[in-house]
Amino acid sequence: MADDVFGIVGSVQAGSFRVDRVVAEGGFAVVYCAHHGGFRANVALKCLKVPGQMSQEDQATFLEAFREEAELLFHLSATIPTVVRPLHVGTLNQPAKGFVPFIALEWLEGRTLDELIRLRLESGKGPLNLGEAIHVLTPVANALERAHKFPMKDGKIVSIIHRDMKPENIFLAEVNGLTLPKILDFGIATVKTAATTAVGKQSVEGSGLSAFTPAYGAPEQWLPKRFGQTGSWTDVWGLAITLIECVLGRSPLDADDTAAMMGAAIDPTRRPTPRSEGLMVSDDVEAVFEQALALDPKDRFHAVAAFWSALGAAIGDDTVSAAVSAEPTADSVLMEANAATMRAESVQKVSIKPEAVPDLVIGSRAEEAPKKQAPAPAAIRKEAPARPQSSKRRPKSRKKARKSQEAPADYLVGKTIGGFDEDDAADFGSLALDTDDDLSMSGGVMSSGSPLSGPGPVSSGGAEHPAAAMHAGPHSGERGREARDRRIQQGNVAINQVKASVKMPVRLVIGGVGIMVADFIYAQSAGAGLQMGPVRALWVAGPLVVVGIVLVVTRLIQGLD
Repeated sequence: MADDVFGIVGSVQAGSFRVDRVVAEGGFAVVYCAHHGGFRANVALKCLKVPGQMSQEDQATFLEAFREEAELLFHLSATIPTVVRPLHVGTLNQPAKGFVPFIALEWLEGRTLDELIRLRLESGKGPLNLGEAIHVLTPVANALERAHKFPMKDGKIVSIIHRDMKPENIFLAEVNGLTLPKILDFGIATVKTAATTAVGKQSVEGSGLSAFTPAYGAPEQWLPKRFGQTGSWTDVWGLAITLIECVLGRSPLDADDTAAMMGAAIDPTRRPTPRSEGLMVSDDVEAVFEQALALDPKDRFHAVAAFWSALGAAIGDDTVSAAVSAEPTADSVLMEANAATMRAESVQKVSIKPEAVPDLVIGSRAEEAPKKQAPAPAAIRKEAPARPQSSKRRPKSRKKARKSQEAPADYLVGKTIGGFDEDDAADFGSLALDTDDDLSMSGGVMSSGSPLSGPGPVSSGGAEHPAAAMHAGPHSGERGREARDRRIQQGNVAINQVKASVKMPVRLVIGGVGIMVADFIYAQSAGAGLQMGPVRALWVAGPLVVVGIVLVVTRLIQGLD
């Protein structure tokens, strides 16, 4: 059993945690089993080994960084059950031991993945085969993909990177007879970096504060000046190394000293792929690992979903990629809610559907519920009953009449641009259909009985409006027909003018969306965005869509006036 480094067994921490025993010890932390008095349940108390030479200011800075990472972990675990759940963060009340931050986590029964690998080797069973390893790690891949494109409460999409993926950080929890993987230490790499910055490089050596585990470190973690910053591609590397260890029985980068591990990670002539370690795999599988473990991050898969989808295709199992990308999740529902709110608050009332923008898709390809289709504009005009010829009620003003005549055009444009459903069409149409007077216009396209209109002023029997009957002369019916025909002709002209004016910007929007879709499909297959010379295609598509929408709205407003 590990030592009680901080001497807290038997004490009560933060008023609720009675520390019972030491569970494990690593280079950066000691894990205790504690009992929460309020919940009457066990929790894991992870206490960090922070160097004692931190100043008061450095301690405050470090604790704030630690709290921020714990906050992100809290939001992650709330919607991704594969991430271990935090319960509390604070510092030990042991002044003699100095500054000791801790985080309380949910208690898990089971073992880590590295323990499973070790026990299998000791019992003579041998490592897992590739299919078994993929099955174990698929929930982990799914959780990483979702964490890399995680929606916060304010609607922003953040990329939360683990940076230290390894079998030791994957816990196989036993819950009601099922084995459920849980990812440990999300955010700890960032906390280690904060501690390194606070105490200085000289104090870090030998203290266990390395921001990553050498046997799993990606080239950009070893040499950031040469290979750039860490990102989702770094977790792709860690997951690939973890998968190889499951079928090999050891890390392909493990060596006697740190320099040798770094040399193996950045050696361009020998990548740590399955075949280079003596494992027999197909050409397709080897090619997938070659890309996942590419020396330059630009040549690597940038998304875990792309890596897992390619791996599933290489072994001929479509369920592998489907398990990572197709399952509807709570965070994707949150994104849809955020998108709906933004659409409702938009002044233009025009927006591209979230599912058309690849960057907004969490986990990618979430299943969509069937949508109600708004009736076709042509059908609306056919179903609208004709107004009685003798009805002579006039709009209050010529401007009001023009607005009412152009209302169908607004609906048509909204239907064409965004593929709107009924709710979107109603929102868009509200720009013109503001009052009951608009809907009761005599002789216009909109009339009583139309799906978008309310009750008109005409009686059910088709009799003349009383006010119209009082003023009707011998030629009133003929004059009414002529006036009606002129108004219909004017309305049709207005509609055609509006349609013609928005044709070009609509094409810009469609073209931009088409480029986005092409970029998404290319990125899924190639692992990198579509390039148009030195510029990524997505950079061109965004401005096209924005300019097109602005032009549509501007010309619609001009048409209404």
